[in-house]
Amino acid sequence: MTTDSDASCILISYKPNEYGYGKCRVKRFGRVIWRAHVLAWVDANGRLPAEGMQINHTCHNRACINPEHLYEGTHQDNMNDMKSAGRQKNHSMTHFKCGCEVTPENTYTNPKNGGRTCHKHRPEYQREYAQANKEKISERRREYRQAYKDNIKEQKREYYQANKEKILAQQKEYRQANKEKRAAQ
Repeated sequence: MTTDSDASCILISYKPNEYGYGKCRVKRFGRVIWRAHVLAWVDANGRLPAEGMQINHTCHNRACINPEHLYEGTHQDNMNDMKSAGRQKNHSMTHFKCGCEVTPENTYTNPKNGGRTCHKHRPEYQREYAQANKEKISERRREYRQAYKDNIKEQKREYYQANKEKILAQQKEYRQANKEKRAAQ
């Protein structure tokens, strides 16, 4: 643990995860805690965050575990805090790369990563991405198809094993019926 004297942050002394948070795996109050700042808050307050609440930083430093810099709040509280601190991705962007103005009516926000693109030119971006990553996309499709085929084969195998006697009896009946048909002709 190290202390950042500028902001009185107590920082983790190991490499953070890809999002900048300290990582851990500790059980408290019957629940596994994965982030170091949440563990610091739980240990300082003696309880888990309430349902629907999360632990936010007042210092805007994800690696900080100083309980004085942590508070229990909603996701919306955290987003409002982020906007007021000017840390929102592309918060001051006025125009897209295509030249179109950023307006609520003209903006598509990707639900997975929060990225914004122009509604009008979004298909162009998708085509450009597909063109630039043609081999990567083809490989993904091949992998998906193979996994799907393997899955179907496995399901058929499992079905056959579970219903082997019934299937063999049906096949025997079918052969017998065909044999009798041929004999009658």
